[in-house]
Amino acid sequence: MIDVILFDLGGVLVRLTGVSTMLEWMSGEMTEPELWEKWLHSDAVRAFESGQVDPGAFAERTIAEFGLTVPPTIFLAAFETWIDGLFDGVEELLDDLRPTYRLATMSNTNAIHWPKLTGQMGLGTLIETHYPSHQTGLLKPDREAFENVIEKLALPAERILFFDDNELNVAAARAAGLQSERTRGIREISSHLRKRRLVHGL
Repeated sequence: MIDVILFDLGGVLVRLTGVSTMLEWMSGEMTEPELWEKWLHSDAVRAFESGQVDPGAFAERTIAEFGLTVPPTIFLAAFETWIDGLFDGVEELLDDLRPTYRLATMSNTNAIHWPKLTGQMGLGTLIETHYPSHQTGLLKPDREAFENVIEKLALPAERILFFDDNELNVAAARAAGLQSERTRGIREISSHLRKRRLVHGL
């Protein structure tokens, strides 16, 4: 039984463009999985996405940590564009799920991207409940981030289904007791929902 469907945002409901930019800036020194692992554990990224530092400090620290040669102004201008809109079909999917399940988001995000996600992209009205890291102060894949969501939702962990595009986060969610699947985009979400017989006809 599932009561809540919990979504990551970037790569799951929202298109991301930043990975290719970072890989280009790093001149092929890392693969995409290596970059994601470094990003999720980066001191600079974690400080920014937990609301501890401002954008300027984030840019300077990230440039130093990742060995980038771009100036902070260029980095921040590019960073603002790294979320590129909802995947096609997101609104329809959420409309189909809303009558049956509580919908929520849990995302490592920040003060730059959050207004665009909730306002311009409409996720503030499409989904009622949100746990953005820069407001909670808690980050995936840390166990405390998942335990916070479980506590706030006031449900047994196994009644929450979490979708994320990163295997590190999926593994951490499962370790905390949630049901979780790695997904990228609406097609993969729909496939998992059908396999679990949580929906029909998606």
